[in-house]
Amino acid sequence: DGALPAGTVHSRGPSVSFGMHLTLFLLAAVQLPAASQAPYWQQGVRYEIRARLDEPTGVLAGQQQVTYINRSPDTLTTFAFHLHLNAFRPGSRWADADSVERRRRFNDLQDPDYAFAHVRNVRMMGQGVTPVFPFAPDSTIARFTLPRPLAPGDSMVVTMRWDARPST
Repeated sequence: DGALPAGTVHSRGPSVSFGMHLTLFLLAAVQLPAASQAPYWQQGVRYEIRARLDEPTGVLAGQQQVTYINRSPDTLTTFAFHLHLNAFRPGSRWADADSVERRRRFNDLQDPDYAFAHVRNVRMMGQGVTPVFPFAPDSTIARFTLPRPLAPGDSMVVTMRWDARPST
């Protein structure tokens, strides 16, 4: 009979919904010219880790060598390690956020029940470097100033000793 379902609008010519127009407009609005898109890159990292577990204390200790290749288009002047286990201890920002929400998972822990991660004897590019903890006293990030800039395509070796213990 040629009847259209109720609520259907019939027009002459191609039929494209408003949603399709909006989608095409948004796609056109977010498209960048190919020349301005940076090529994909991912840093190169290789870890060599030797560790031992002290079972009575639950502390894992070791040394590691990290070979790092700067595949970014930027020259790097700093380098950071995340010490995630330090979040699971009294006084960390995570423990403080828990307290604000009336949870007490970490602030009341006593030694040996809280977690930690320490780094020491860190050498980058063959030179000793000292960590800076930008969110002190919360030391979940250890940042280092490189002895010299690491240009795109260059690599460096990082060595360190460390110890860590998970939280109970």
